[in-house]
Amino acid sequence: MFYLSYIVVGLISLAIFGFYRDINFTVIRTIFSTIILLYALTMLILELIKTKGLDKVISITTVFLTISAVSIIFIDYFDLIILFKKGMDEDNRNPGLFLNPNEAGYEAVTAYIFILFSFKNIKKFYQKSAIIILLMFVAYAAFLTFSKAAILSVFIVTFVYLFLYAKKNFLLISSISLVMITVFYQNAEKIKSNFEGVELRRIETIESLLKRDIKGDVTTGRSEINEYSWQLISDNPLIGIGLGNFGSLPGLEMASHNTYFQIWGEAGILVLLIFLVTLLNITVKFIFGSFDISYRFLGISLLLLFLSNALVSNNLLENRVFNISFVLLLCVIYKFTAHENPLRHR
Repeated sequence: MFYLSYIVVGLISLAIFGFYRDINFTVIRTIFSTIILLYALTMLILELIKTKGLDKVISITTVFLTISAVSIIFIDYFDLIILFKKGMDEDNRNPGLFLNPNEAGYEAVTAYIFILFSFKNIKKFYQKSAIIILLMFVAYAAFLTFSKAAILSVFIVTFVYLFLYAKKNFLLISSISLVMITVFYQNAEKIKSNFEGVELRRIETIESLLKRDIKGDVTTGRSEINEYSWQLISDNPLIGIGLGNFGSLPGLEMASHNTYFQIWGEAGILVLLIFLVTLLNITVKFIFGSFDISYRFLGISLLLLFLSNALVSNNLLENRVFNISFVLLLCVIYKFTAHENPLRHR
């Protein structure tokens, strides 16, 4: 329903306001290809769940995500740039194999979530030790992208995991974590001395965010872009200004850097509300539904990752890692609630 309303209202707005450019047709093509991809993924994952089982499907997904995340370390170590256009990011952070560093960071955090999901199902000590080491590598991969959203997301996901799994020892673990953070903070200058140039600037901007010293250079200009985006939205809040038009206006520098503003600016408030209600409905199901705690963690963490990153990225709807994890969550809901209402198709 969301994608259908996005296309219909967006095309009506496009017909009203014009601005016909190549980017309009690129956006329309991307949306249609995303719908086809989501349908194909849903059929594939449901079939795999039927033949292999849900846990097996998640294990396969975890393996591929982990390989992708660890490749960030490999690429960074050898200073490789593969399938990445230099100059696309002025900071020249090298994600390799990814469209941009933020996308690489998002994929690393997604891998981090799936690995944490599998941790509780492992019983042997040496396997748990290997998983912990792997988690450290994947968290380090997220750090190497120097994506502020990815680095903060690692901490958020870890907090969710501890809250769900370690309620009895939550205060103890929080105290230990606080001590570790304090030690890290006291040695921050020594750690920063190992970096220079872009890497040092990115670390300093993260420090500024943690201190709530939010300025244009800290948010990479996103705060100014959001202000300009809001001005454009307030002019046509009901139906937007058409698919592809919002991100193509000069003041936005080809991107609104906010998925919510992107939807609102192109297709209006009603389509945005459909989008938010859809995500809220899925979130409520994972919080209050009859899910195993591991699946509850998986669902809540992936949704929090998307909801938070959507605030600083305009292309998450096109992100294939998000598409895969989103469809997988829908299939998990379908599997766990199938027995609750046998007449659900009528």
